[in-house]
Amino acid sequence: MDDEAIKVYIKVDSNNCITDINSSIFLSNTTDWIQIDEGTGDKYAHAQNNYFDKPLYEEHGICQYKYVDDSVLERTAAEIQIDIDALPVTISAQEKTDMAIAELTTMIAGLMTN
Repeated sequence: MDDEAIKVYIKVDSNNCITDINSSIFLSNTTDWIQIDEGTGDKYAHAQNNYFDKPLYEEHGICQYKYVDDSVLERTAAEIQIDIDALPVTISAQEKTDMAIAELTTMIAGLMTN
C-alpha cells in the first residue's frame, strides 16, 4: 500500500461537528463515514493524530472541527464557547461539603437566636 492512495474518513454528529477521523487502512467498514480526502504519507495513514492542525477535541471535550457544505472547517471560538457554556456544572465533593456545612451553620445560628 506504499504508493496507493489512502482515504481519510470522518464521522459527524447531528450538528455536523466532526466526532471521529480515521483512514482506510484502519477501517474495514466505512458505512456512516464520510470520505473527505485521500493521499499518501502519515497525514493520511495516521489521520487520527496527523490530519488536523489541532486535536479533534479541545480541553473540555468539545469538537474543534465541523463539516459544512462538503468542507472541513475549524469551529470558531464563539461556537466552541457556546458548547462549553452548555456543559453541565459539576460540583466537587469538597464544594458539596462546604455548602452543607454553611447550610447547617445557618440552621444552628437560627435555632440559637430563637
